[in-house]
Amino acid sequence: MADLDRTSACWGLSDGFTVVSDQADFPDDEVVILKDRLKAIEEAYADRDGARLDHLDGLTVELPDGGWFNVRPSNTEPLLRLNVEAADTDAMARLRDDALAIIRG
Repeated sequence: MADLDRTSACWGLSDGFTVVSDQADFPDDEVVILKDRLKAIEEAYADRDGARLDHLDGLTVELPDGGWFNVRPSNTEPLLRLNVEAADTDAMARLRDDALAIIRG
């Protein structure tokens, strides 16, 4: 798999949650990998205690500690969009990094 470029934005919210919006770019010839990466994320989180998975818009994973993330293919570009929310910056970074590690394979 080619190296993935990444852009991100992170901000704190007044209710104490930290949110990040991130993306992983795939070359045009590797777009087929996107669905495989979503499946890999689903498999990684399906057996985690208390995790809930939803497929309404891509894949959303909700964790018992209130953290969650959504990953979905872009409709206009060969990339996956990742949005993460957690109780603090450290928890958000761990969740983001875990999801990105799976996405990158």
